[in-house]
Amino acid sequence: MTTMTCKELVELLMPFCDGELTKEFCDQICHHLNLCGPCQYFVESYQVTIKITNNLPPACMSPDFMERLLKAMINEECCKKNPEK
Repeated sequence: MTTMTCKELVELLMPFCDGELTKEFCDQICHHLNLCGPCQYFVESYQVTIKITNNLPPACMSPDFMERLLKAMINEECCKKNPEK
């Protein structure tokens, strides 16, 4: 099994927690976590943070903010379709 570094684990943490990684990557992460106390703590705190934030009520947005957000999203999508803009 390939040894994973702490940095590699951190880079794969979101897809790992979301269940999006292959079994090979999951096995590498679990192997690393069995050997690395600091990463165990980091992953546990990351997972607790996700659980806490998922239980928060939705944030209220002002109509002005919502309008600016939608314009920015439309502009971003437009720039992806037409990179010369």
